Amino acid sequence: MKNIFILLLASLSFSSYAQKQLIEKFVVANDTISYTSIDYSKYGLGVSYITMYEQSEDNKIIPDKAAKCLKRIKNLYHTFYYFIEVPKNYTQIMKEKIFAAFIEHVKIKDKLTRANLYLNFDKNYSQYYQKLHPNDEKGLEIQSIVTDITPATICKAL
Repeated sequence: MKNIFILLLASLSFSSYAQKQLIEKFVVANDTISYTSIDYSKYGLGVSYITMYEQSEDNKIIPDKAAKCLKRIKNLYHTFYYFIEVPKNYTQIMKEKIFAAFIEHVKIKDKLTRANLYLNFDKNYSQYYQKLHPNDEKGLEIQSIVTDITPATICKAL
């Protein structure tokens, strides 16, 4: 009986730390783009990791792989993780516009007013956004940009 109680208590403890992945959508130029979010911002938001990559058979596991890595990290607070998969047939400038539109989307949806941004891309999609907002009036500061993100390298970038 004591073992059952300990097992039940342990499962409740571990499940309280698990974060749910949400599949959400936003619209850019009449195209609906899906993204995955993982929210560790229970006590306020200070950091956002945004990972954007082209659709491919290999890349589709990036959000799940990242979620597994994040479960091993202790004391994750004030952080939001976003994973955006963009169609491969879009041009580079269209992908950059999607990234800029995504930033505007989360500013409104998640009330993103002040945060440090850590950007992870398979190719750099932030150039258009940076031209539009060299000094973002909303207090969003790009702290780093990591390129060549793959399922094998995502854990190191988070």
